[in-house]
Amino acid sequence: MAANTKVRIEGSKNLIDAAKKHDVKKVIAQSIAFMYEPGEGLANEKTALDFNSTGDRKVTVDGVVGLEEETARMDEYVVLRFGWLYGPGTWYGKDGMIYNQFMDGQVTLSDGVTSFVHLDDAVETSIQAIHFENGIYNVADDAPVIGSEFAEWYKEQLGVEPNIDIQPAQPFERGVSNEKFKAQGGTLIYKTWKDGMNPIK
Repeated sequence: MAANTKVRIEGSKNLIDAAKKHDVKKVIAQSIAFMYEPGEGLANEKTALDFNSTGDRKVTVDGVVGLEEETARMDEYVVLRFGWLYGPGTWYGKDGMIYNQFMDGQVTLSDGVTSFVHLDDAVETSIQAIHFENGIYNVADDAPVIGSEFAEWYKEQLGVEPNIDIQPAQPFERGVSNEKFKAQGGTLIYKTWKDGMNPIK
């Protein structure tokens, strides 16, 4: 079992056991929004997870299932499925993996659709979720983007001209809808990744 999956399954079980033992009223859990099954268009919370996946992706899906099932043992709970996190200290911030690829001159990205969410919004929405109804919510911005479009914008912000290798999109790289989140009154500081990445830091 991969370390992340072990934490998601066993760690969540231990946390929920402790929460129930100590009469915690509500639990807000962090999950991820990029484990949906292949398909056309943006995935929403009714879209099935990618149960037919294999390899590392299947291990991650199993972790998501474990985390979310454990969380749902609470009488009151919210699961936030976050899009790809960006901001300082992430792959997309200064000295992060993606940033360094651009600065080093050799970039490899998929042309799949990515739904982003800023670190600050991940924090703020976790607070907002205290008032959400029970359930699972995708938390991502309003601007899903394909890899080639993102790469062109990102290199312009950095003022570099790297060699960019865009790989074909995978069928599961489809982005997500945030409509259910917004229907609960959820709001974001950065409604698009361009807002949150300008400037890159």
